[in-house]
Amino acid sequence: MMKQKKNIFQMFSKKTRKNVSFLLALMVFSTTFSTLVPEALADSTAVCSQTVDVVAGQTATWTATISGSPTPSISWSGDEGLSGSGTTATVTYTTDGTKTGTVTATASGSSTSVSCSDIVISVSLTPAPTPAPTATLTVDSSSITSGDSTNLNWSSTDATSCTGTNFDTASATSGSVSTGALTADQTYSVTCTGPTAPDATATAGVTVTSGGGTPAPTATLTASSTSVTSGGSTNLTWTSTDATSCVGTNFDAASATSGSFSTGALTSDTTYSVTCTGPTAPDATATQVITVTSGGGGGTPAPTATLTASPTSVTSGGTSTLTWSSTDATSCTGTNFDTASATSGSTTTPALTADQTYSVTCTGPTAPDATATAGVTVGAPICPIPSITSTLTASVVKGATFSYTLSATTSPATTTPIVYNIDTGSLPAGLSVSGNVISGIPTQIGTFNIALTASNTCGATNQNLVLTVTSPPTGGGGGGTTRLIITNERIEEIIPGVVFIRWDTNISATRRVVYGQPAVSALGLSPNYGYDASTVELASPLLTSHGMAVVGLTPGETYHFRPVSTNGSLLAVGDELTFVPAGGGTGGGCDYLFDYLKIGFENDPVEVRKLQIFLRDLEGFSNLAVTGFFDQTTFDAVSAFQLRYQDDILTPWGYQGTSTGFVYILTKKKVNEIYCKFAFPVTIAQQSEIDAYRTFLESLQREGVPTGGTAPIESVPTTPNILETGAQIGQLPTTEQVQSTTTLVLNTATTSPTEGVLRNLAAAVLALPETTGEAFDCIYKLIVVLLGLYLLSLLIVAMFDNGMSYRKIVSFRIMSLILGIIVAVPVSIVLLAYCLVIPLLVVLIILAGFLLWYVNKKDDDDTPLPPSDVVDSPPTIFPPTE
Repeated sequence: MMKQKKNIFQMFSKKTRKNVSFLLALMVFSTTFSTLVPEALADSTAVCSQTVDVVAGQTATWTATISGSPTPSISWSGDEGLSGSGTTATVTYTTDGTKTGTVTATASGSSTSVSCSDIVISVSLTPAPTPAPTATLTVDSSSITSGDSTNLNWSSTDATSCTGTNFDTASATSGSVSTGALTADQTYSVTCTGPTAPDATATAGVTVTSGGGTPAPTATLTASSTSVTSGGSTNLTWTSTDATSCVGTNFDAASATSGSFSTGALTSDTTYSVTCTGPTAPDATATQVITVTSGGGGGTPAPTATLTASPTSVTSGGTSTLTWSSTDATSCTGTNFDTASATSGSTTTPALTADQTYSVTCTGPTAPDATATAGVTVGAPICPIPSITSTLTASVVKGATFSYTLSATTSPATTTPIVYNIDTGSLPAGLSVSGNVISGIPTQIGTFNIALTASNTCGATNQNLVLTVTSPPTGGGGGGTTRLIITNERIEEIIPGVVFIRWDTNISATRRVVYGQPAVSALGLSPNYGYDASTVELASPLLTSHGMAVVGLTPGETYHFRPVSTNGSLLAVGDELTFVPAGGGTGGGCDYLFDYLKIGFENDPVEVRKLQIFLRDLEGFSNLAVTGFFDQTTFDAVSAFQLRYQDDILTPWGYQGTSTGFVYILTKKKVNEIYCKFAFPVTIAQQSEIDAYRTFLESLQREGVPTGGTAPIESVPTTPNILETGAQIGQLPTTEQVQSTTTLVLNTATTSPTEGVLRNLAAAVLALPETTGEAFDCIYKLIVVLLGLYLLSLLIVAMFDNGMSYRKIVSFRIMSLILGIIVAVPVSIVLLAYCLVIPLLVVLIILAGFLLWYVNKKDDDDTPLPPSDVVDSPPTIFPPTE
């Protein structure tokens, strides 16, 4: 009878198949469990809102926003039959009073439910009375010249119509109209009526000044010296205002409205004048007489004086600045202002309420005295409306102390008092108003628009304060309706002055750290919650294991830190951590990296860890592992960093768009500058090396020699010689591989690149996991690998079983496991799973020792087992107990 051929699975015994099935189920369960457990812990959250207060007989609407997984079931309950199973419930109230409502959301498979039970609606029997109307009336300009016009602007609140006096409103409750051309002072008023008495009236006036249109021109003509000796000369300067052209007498003004000229040689007294014309009469004329004395320079010239006012027109209560100067004068005296006998200077007038004329008279050794005049015109006062200057947005955490001060100002400033009003009806529960201050502890979550008003006798300004009350943040494993939780907060310091904050979250989230020197026991407002500063927030990618570097700290000072994470609307703030950065450094200086680093060489693991932390936490290379080993991933991150700052790192060497991955002079300099927040200079020797290499590289490029590729790292002279570097033409050393013998020695005489790689690899393999999550991940991977190797050994034994004795079967299984582990070790290194190497080697040693003991047992039994015995042999590697 022909023997039936077995398939691969039938090669296993019945017990073996059971064990294989159990192990396969265990692997599937362990993988599925790691994925499903977090989902089973997800809870729902609820955010509830309601319509504004209603009148008895009206319908109120209650709304709940339910989120979470799995989808929860919803149930409403409350006063006067409030019920329902949807996210919205309505009820018509027939009695007045305070009504409460509760919504409960229960997620299937979850032991918790979420609810909103702190929301209420006030129901009144009669509607609230409508406020009496208010009215405002303003003009664009309260003072105009005859024949000009301005605009009237009116507005109102709680009014149904408005009627104007001396202008037409067309019954509109707000609007703007032109006054038309005015030739006399005019008063306007607007009266607004509404459902509730009394009516509101507002008034505004326009003052009309005479001489409408452009002012008449003015002209001035001054000389640098009004007295010269015969044959001498002087310079004259003319200026004008509101003029279109000027004509000179005894000089050519070329119709210019301002300018200067030289008189040329004078032998007799000469009179100069300038006449300026403009759109408005009369013309303006200014005259200057130049006196000529006989002899060679006899006598001192008579003095001159100038006086200007700026501005020349102010409103009532305003001021102007008077400025005077003179030539050939010994003292000057002012009229209506004090010069303190100075021959030049500047002073400010007191507040002016009427037109004022000022003059200055300057005397000198030579007569006559010189006098200059200036006037200031005072117009009607402006009535400014207050402008709100306090911020119009604010946020606070529910249960935290809150204070807001409403402030406003007028421009120009007036003595008219400002009256403040804050709508208390739109405040969240727990806050109250006292004068212009909102304060208290909010107990209601949501966004609230609070009406603000600042007014005076001139009018009013209305704005809204948008106040956001958020849920209290949770920290250090807290619970509540928010499910973003921070755990495992800790601090470490790699070098003096830089602190690394570590923490974990139960779901993927953003990361940042708030910090400062004063401790904060009760959290304040976002974003810093009462602390002095905050790091930048990193949101890509979202992580569950977080780390942030805080730099720029003063050694020896006490600092307090809190980690902050968010996920959408979820927020968590960790417990406060306290740390005192260590001292060190040189004279208050700042350094981060101390060594030059490169892949394949004997690098200081501490320096490599510092580099990796910098690239991960400050430059955003979030997938870079901190191992202390300069691997290919670190090389790629350094290369990307160099290209990011190529103008500072690569361009000075002569490279464009080519990175090196070598942390040398300029890369190390840029890292330290970003960390220390100030510029680091290069030494003269370093700059000479950079310049020499760039010149060398440019000369090769001019000759058409390719300059790509890399070369071994060696110490080279300051002026590189390509033949001495050991590189070939077309395979030059890259930018940061060139070194000066005076600035860098990499122990090339005692350490080869291979030895450096092995030492760095050993440092990575011996490094312990940084977090609990990394430790559990390593254990999980180790179990999966060992289970896979064991199943593979069972399959191999079953395929080659040909009546072997039990001892040989066990030995064969152990040898299969040993060979599998030997293959798994280098595979783990290639896949960067360094934490598996040591455990696998330990298991390898144990198995090798057990195999050596087992094959040398004295009670050898190599008798082949019957087929039934072989099939039913236990699947364990240990011998059966007698």
